[in-house]
Amino acid sequence: MSIVKRLSARTAYAINDLGDVVGLIETVRGGGPQNDHAFLFSDNSLRDIDGNTDSVSIPTGINRARQIVGVAWTNGWPGQRAFLWENGVFSLLPLLEPPAGYDLHYSGAAAINNHGEIIGESNASMFVYRNGALIDLNRAIEKDSGGIWPSIWRVSAINDAGQIAGTCYFGGDGARACLLTPVLPTSSQP
Repeated sequence: MSIVKRLSARTAYAINDLGDVVGLIETVRGGGPQNDHAFLFSDNSLRDIDGNTDSVSIPTGINRARQIVGVAWTNGWPGQRAFLWENGVFSLLPLLEPPAGYDLHYSGAAAINNHGEIIGESNASMFVYRNGALIDLNRAIEKDSGGIWPSIWRVSAINDAGQIAGTCYFGGDGARACLLTPVLPTSSQP
């Protein structure tokens, strides 16, 4: 029988408008190796949200509804995966199709807004996950006449209007900060 000893929280990564904090808590099992797990500090209580004793999880964001996102991995998965924790359930987000000729199986969530929209990276592209759909941002944006630029290299934050801050490549200009603003479809007029 192994004894589980929980240590205090090591690192905090994000905070929501209610003062809830997410970060890393270190767990040690009977003198064995440590596993870093995501924690939620809410209502003066520290909670390990990752129920898998063999996994590692790192939270990157939390919203007002206490939905938590981040990245997790364990020996049973082919790579690191973006996760969403809500209402006590830890679930993995789907993956984007990898580029042709690549056998990739990874993702990581970077942030979540108060509407539950999640941004991150999956299989060499950036995504937004909204209303149960995973959208490849590099396929969703308008490109130049050659169909190449801009290319979204990183996404960092998403606000409640759905705007995404990140880093994009614009051809010969190199990497630049960029702001992606959702465009609502126009309805046809009678």
